[in-house]
Amino acid sequence: MKVKYHGAYKGFYLFDGEKFVKPFQRLDIEETEALMSKSGQKLELLVNKIVEIKDEFVVFKKSQVKKSTKTKLVRKSVKNTGENVLLKTELTRFVPKYLLEKLAEVVKVHEKSLDRLSSVLEILDNIVYSDALFRVKARKLFYYSEEELENYIKRFIPFVNLDSNLEQEVLKNYPNQYIYEHLPLDYKEKEMIYVFYFIISVELLSILK
Repeated sequence: MKVKYHGAYKGFYLFDGEKFVKPFQRLDIEETEALMSKSGQKLELLVNKIVEIKDEFVVFKKSQVKKSTKTKLVRKSVKNTGENVLLKTELTRFVPKYLLEKLAEVVKVHEKSLDRLSSVLEILDNIVYSDALFRVKARKLFYYSEEELENYIKRFIPFVNLDSNLEQEVLKNYPNQYIYEHLPLDYKEKEMIYVFYFIISVELLSILK
């Protein structure tokens, strides 16, 4: 297996090709080193290089495995709207649940399913934990009532119809037009379009309040 240092998350993570494997799997350095020592081998991790370790010696942090199960989807029947998805995620401690539900609507409208939603939420979860400034802005939105959020979204944010120009701008200009240095790599994945869309929405709402 190959591992590489991720500066934003401060650790060595499983690496494949040109991107980190999601959900992000962090190397347990002590356990891996112990296994290699028993076989007379030495673990040498270099920040600026991709390090290859035999599969039988690789041990990942248990906490990282738990994190991949953090986002759960529970289906609930809602009158006149058919099946709705309620998000059971720790993100609701940092971001109003109403906004996450609106994000789910955007994903469902454009993808015709919710298959991408859990990976979108996982990326947002990593951003919230690694970017203190964004976390503060998101928490600020708890001062809004749900009615206020609904009114602002209707007036200022096209939260149903994702602007197709945004995708082109993200693919063309990232990271020059954005300042979030902690974003995961492989930004051209479709999930990142929804992530940026959500970040922009939070930024705008935090200014309006």
